[in-house]
Amino acid sequence: MDDASPATVPEKEDVDASDGRGNKLDSINHDDDKNGLRPSSSFLFPILVEDDSIPHSGPSLSQNNPSLREIVQDKNKIVFITGAGISTSAGVDDFQSRSRTKMSSRNMLDISAIWSEEFLSWSRALYNICSKAQPTPFHHFLDELASTSRLLRHYTQNIDCLDTSLHKLSSRTISLHGRLDTFIYTMCHEMKHVPFAVYDDTFGFPCEECRLKSERRKSGGKRGLPVGVWRPKILLYGEVSPDAEEIAATWEQDALDNVDAVVLVGTRLKIPHTRKLAYSLCRSSKSRGGTVIWMNRVPLESEPTTEQPPEVFGIDHVTRGAQVEQSRPPYPPPT
Repeated sequence: MDDASPATVPEKEDVDASDGRGNKLDSINHDDDKNGLRPSSSFLFPILVEDDSIPHSGPSLSQNNPSLREIVQDKNKIVFITGAGISTSAGVDDFQSRSRTKMSSRNMLDISAIWSEEFLSWSRALYNICSKAQPTPFHHFLDELASTSRLLRHYTQNIDCLDTSLHKLSSRTISLHGRLDTFIYTMCHEMKHVPFAVYDDTFGFPCEECRLKSERRKSGGKRGLPVGVWRPKILLYGEVSPDAEEIAATWEQDALDNVDAVVLVGTRLKIPHTRKLAYSLCRSSKSRGGTVIWMNRVPLESEPTTEQPPEVFGIDHVTRGAQVEQSRPPYPPPT
């Protein structure tokens, strides 16, 4: 992960799954870019507001504009890139909201602070919430798309594991920043699933087999072996993802596929590497006639730490509502 990147989306972006309103942008006038993505300087990005006193450019929200479900109803290879906004309705806050301790969120989420009491308390509290949370209607909507093989991939910046009980969605999900329910061993990088009930008994403890092996060597007059400890497999400031190569390979594979819709949901794309990956996928899809959808309460903005301004993403639709909970009867809790 880039040094300026947090472990997950560091902002709270609620997705209104019942609003059902969208905003279709005016047609984009493309220049001579060979991929047909880069828009002319006349492209205006709308700011999503309901308060008419706030100035905005581009068309305003309209009750008659299509919902996300309507926009993707004829799409067969859809990629979603999601952030904290798809989980807040389940009671899972973003990193900034959960990290109000004596340490700043930036310092507490640095790899150098992983063994601090503040990080342990924060991660334990977050995992406790996540272990009790249920997938939202939006998660079920994604699972529905996965069940019909229309969801090609779901890239998420979230570490909340809410997709776990939705098996079709889980099989299509790439966790860009790791998962709270997975621990990695600091020495050999072995991984294992860790239920919340044994979280405190695992975090920071050595692998018992490695410890005993080292003790046996010392008992035989040999030098002991280094013994690592277990830690949550979530990406922090100042470290590189152990899944970086696998993620890059999957992303490149998807970029070469005929993706006919890229949906950016519940994220402001503030993290440089995620924004870059989203841009490359949007560019590839647009070059093949695909559609790009932005779903958030706020617009995509320029970031001083990133190189991709909003206009190069080629966004075709802006929507605040998915109407996903209206497609079928209420979903029962997972068993």
